[in-house]
Amino acid sequence: MSIAKSMNTYIKILKNAWEITLEQKQWWALAALAGLVYTGAVFNTLIRTFLHLQSADKLGTQQLAQISPFFSWVLSYARNMALLETPHLLLSISICILIFVLIVFIALVAQHMLLLFVSKGKKEHSWKSICKQLRHIHILRLFSINAIMKILFVIVIGCTTLALAWLSTSDSSLDALIRTGVFAIALPFAFFIEVFGMIALIGLVKKDASIGKTMVRAMSLLRNHWLVTFELSLILFIVNFITSAILFVILLCVAIIAGMIFEMTLLIGSYVLLSIITFLALLITTALVIIYAGAITTFNYAAWTQMCNYLERYSHFPALEHMLRKILK
Repeated sequence: MSIAKSMNTYIKILKNAWEITLEQKQWWALAALAGLVYTGAVFNTLIRTFLHLQSADKLGTQQLAQISPFFSWVLSYARNMALLETPHLLLSISICILIFVLIVFIALVAQHMLLLFVSKGKKEHSWKSICKQLRHIHILRLFSINAIMKILFVIVIGCTTLALAWLSTSDSSLDALIRTGVFAIALPFAFFIEVFGMIALIGLVKKDASIGKTMVRAMSLLRNHWLVTFELSLILFIVNFITSAILFVILLCVAIIAGMIFEMTLLIGSYVLLSIITFLALLITTALVIIYAGAITTFNYAAWTQMCNYLERYSHFPALEHMLRKILK
């Protein structure tokens, strides 16, 4: 397989993923909910996490926040809860736990449905047909894979944070070298965890197998085709970056137009019209964000699913390996 054929394979995968995304547009809101658990954008997650990583000799509030924003939210909320009286505190904690469990459950159901209709390709699905295939064991399996992935990722980031502190020096040049070395070790681990989780989630729903068998298959595919997953992750990062930039420009235009209309309504002095304009601007912004989140999450999941389907049937020679061989000749 030549470089051209290798790249052509990725183009076909992305083309199929895009067609699936457009075909399943009625499920974008569901996909946006699934994105609360995992978006499928591997490099985006890694870059966002590692760029904000700082050294720490102990795990304080700031360090927990950089390991996972969830810790920061929990600590901040715990401080506010501590100010309440005991009966109100217990009631607030109970309500928060129930809301959190409900959100996680809904997100996992959405993720299972997204993986299910993406695995079926461009076929149309009714809500009833998808719900018939949903069982409580599926949600438990998805929760287990997601939990394993999140826990392992947090461990890697936590160890990286502490390693940066233990190895830090007063010499800025040496410190930069050490930081680069630590990241060079930690990044591959974090990458493998993210990709392994994505492949395992796809296999779990597609094969309807046990967690053990799913993890073995995912590990085997990742071990044999790790460079292919790296290339696809890189391609998806570029796609996600470009599309998010386009979304930013669109939202900026909406903000400018809304601001101009806002100024005009202030001159008129109509507070009713001002409220309507503010509400419409907020509604349009929210709708655009949800549509984008749903579309890009569907696209990411579809691309990973198409890649797994391809690798199960054919062998693939990574483009980077082709390039390295030509350089070394």
